[in-house]
Amino acid sequence: LGCATPKKPDTAEDAFQPPESIQDIIDKANAGDPEAQLHMASLHFDGFGVERNYEKVFHWAKKAAEQGQARGMYIVAMHHGYGIGGEKDLVKARHWLRKGAEHGNVPSMHSLAGMLARGQGGETNEVEALKWLRVSAELGLPESQGILGSVYHEGQWATDKNPVEGFKWLLRSAEQGNPQSQHLTALCYLNGSGVETDMKQMESWKVKAAEAGHLQAQVNMYVMLIKGEHLEKDPVRSARFMEMAARQGHVIAQEDLALYYFQASDGEKDLAKAFFWASVAKDRSEKAKAIIDQVIVDLEPKIILEQMKKADEFLEENKPPTELPSESLPKNLFKQK
Repeated sequence: LGCATPKKPDTAEDAFQPPESIQDIIDKANAGDPEAQLHMASLHFDGFGVERNYEKVFHWAKKAAEQGQARGMYIVAMHHGYGIGGEKDLVKARHWLRKGAEHGNVPSMHSLAGMLARGQGGETNEVEALKWLRVSAELGLPESQGILGSVYHEGQWATDKNPVEGFKWLLRSAEQGNPQSQHLTALCYLNGSGVETDMKQMESWKVKAAEAGHLQAQVNMYVMLIKGEHLEKDPVRSARFMEMAARQGHVIAQEDLALYYFQASDGEKDLAKAFFWASVAKDRSEKAKAIIDQVIVDLEPKIILEQMKKADEFLEENKPPTELPSESLPKNLFKQK
């Protein structure tokens, strides 16, 4: 489906012919079936079999929402919250989130809790925010579980500090694979907050978070390993986490990785890698420029040019995203409960 090369349309009417496999969905949506209408919104969101069109996502989601489809309500709320096709309207976003939450949509509960706590789209109401957050956490949403853990841990949202309850919810979220909660669970084990201090558990959860892409966990791991704090000193293992953070654009990690390869922390220099990482960081770091000045003396011109090219390619591939507002919508918008 969708793999064949389309012929050039003869007329404007021929410009779009939906695949036969979704024609039934289109017919049902046009006839007023809310599930088919939501399905149409999903197809337009992904551009699967139909054009990718955010206005049509909103059109079909709103039709479904007006018939009581809870996920449609959440999508309409996101449309207003992100300002797709117009200005943001947080009042309307909050209105549709409340309707979605009351109809049982878990992401709506989670997002409504945040708006209530921050006073977005209406008055602040931390008591109601906590209610919706707890409901969505109990229904299994890891993001809600993690925030609820932090709320109890810090005594926020009209609650008293309760590190034990906070740890319980952080751990639930971490066990579902939430990187932020894995990072915070590790800190609880490190500091004995809500749970007994346990360095093995600390390391285990910190590694999980780092490998899942949590930048601060990556930095924590490489610093602990390079200094021998809380963990046995291991420069080689440290470099692995250092590179994770460097690849996410952490300039200090890039500096440290260049220095690691230049100073032969593991017993063997790699001047090409040192030059590469220093080149990646040089526009944001005087330290990186100084490393380049020292490394370049012992490198062949051919290697210098190769590494300069690689650094430019890396920076180009890792530019900060410049997406249109409509493309900033959550990528899993139609995959949430």
